[in-house]
Amino acid sequence: MDTKNPYSDLVKIMQTQGKKYNPPYIRIGQVTNPLPKIRIKLEDLQLDQDNLVMADALLDHGLRASMAVTTGSGETCGAAVGEHGSHYHSINEVGFAEGELCIKSCLKKGDRVALLPLENQQRYIVLCKVVSL
Repeated sequence: MDTKNPYSDLVKIMQTQGKKYNPPYIRIGQVTNPLPKIRIKLEDLQLDQDNLVMADALLDHGLRASMAVTTGSGETCGAAVGEHGSHYHSINEVGFAEGELCIKSCLKKGDRVALLPLENQQRYIVLCKVVSL
């Protein structure tokens, strides 16, 4: 007499099919070593550059920026200049021509990052740095 539950196989099939169509979920890891030899701890796993794909905004990079000049009026805060007393500057315009803004060291040791698993959790996308409010 076979005492196997006839519904067990059906439940296993449903679980297997469900895994195929459910997207992976985002996980939180912690940077244990910064770039260029990055290491991120995810629970008991230690991930390194072989296991990671990074969002380019997390890498050292430059951005082109400009701020249109606009009129204004005001004065800088007084600064002591040796024995000559305070020194002020009048402000008539604010802005700057196009230039490059360099962003470096985006990830530091101890930073928390959002990770999205790929390829049966063998590789992860580092999406962004996350912080607590």
